[in-house]
Amino acid sequence: GADIRVVPGLSTTDSGGTPEVMRGEETQIIGAGVRGIVCLPGSHSKWVQIDATGRIESFETVMSGEIFAALRKETILGRMMPPASHTEAPDDAAFDRGVARSAEPGHLLHQLFGVRTLGLFDRLAPAESAAYLSGLLIGHEIRACLTPGAHVTLLGTETLCALYTRAITLCGGTASPGPTDAAARGLALIGSMTRWT
Repeated sequence: GADIRVVPGLSTTDSGGTPEVMRGEETQIIGAGVRGIVCLPGSHSKWVQIDATGRIESFETVMSGEIFAALRKETILGRMMPPASHTEAPDDAAFDRGVARSAEPGHLLHQLFGVRTLGLFDRLAPAESAAYLSGLLIGHEIRACLTPGAHVTLLGTETLCALYTRAITLCGGTASPGPTDAAARGLALIGSMTRWT
């Protein structure tokens, strides 16, 4: 007997005419009530531009998180890494090296192979390689999506937001976390504005 409304999400096309979709993140953005650049880090990170009125002006999706998981699990790079552990402490120095490498000349696909060769030449320990790979991927993501000096509001888990804050700072920007209850706030706001007839 419940009366239910479904928030439909958003779609647009990128500059090349390829479709883009957002399914759920818009609710968090509405609930956060912020302006400017918003990043929602995750398996499919969203980079969103919010105008002065609070309207979503544009957005793009970057698959850094899923690519990291696939490279770690299914490629030669992963064979050099110890098994993933939910309790492993992040290796900040190795992550920073990866972010720094993303600024150097050369394509990402070339730089990825360096994760293996640095290990082969004992310049990257197995325990450091996952953090280095993460920094490399996130560094490329940020450099593609962020104008140097810009400020980013981050909406996501505490761990991912801390990682992205570190990388954004290393790439010349600034970042701060948004409200942790943004999704609940967004649903409440949408519900209050919906005509329940």
